[in-house]
Amino acid sequence: MQNGFKYDSENYQPEFTENEYNVLNLATNIFGSASAKELSEINHTFEFWKEAYENGTDRSGYHNKDASIVDMTAKEKDIRTMQNIISAYKESVNNVSASEIINGIKFYYDGFALTDEMIEQLENFSLFAEDDAYSVYIDDGRLVIY
Repeated sequence: MQNGFKYDSENYQPEFTENEYNVLNLATNIFGSASAKELSEINHTFEFWKEAYENGTDRSGYHNKDASIVDMTAKEKDIRTMQNIISAYKESVNNVSASEIINGIKFYYDGFALTDEMIEQLENFSLFAEDDAYSVYIDDGRLVIY
């Protein structure tokens, strides 16, 4: 019989509700490719984090985790921001009908066909791309990558 953290983690069988799994899957789909640093930077933009940090830090700089509890229901702006992120994600998933992988970078587009010139632009862009996926659209006849 094996004991210990490694064994426990390998054999852990979580019992989440369907709604909890949906929330976890949504969070993974939206933020799953972000690095720990990126997630930290995102988290630190929210008021709930700033309030928790301030509430939990005394004058000497000591941080008391127990004093960092925040009532999320009181953070309407943060809730709206997350709703906007979720809505944008769902809209992008529902509206994208085509994609192209170029040099390992996935480009999503909808409503137009990629020309040879556009593919060349995407190939050049992909050589210096920092992320692994981008959306592409046409604005005033010009290719826009974001």
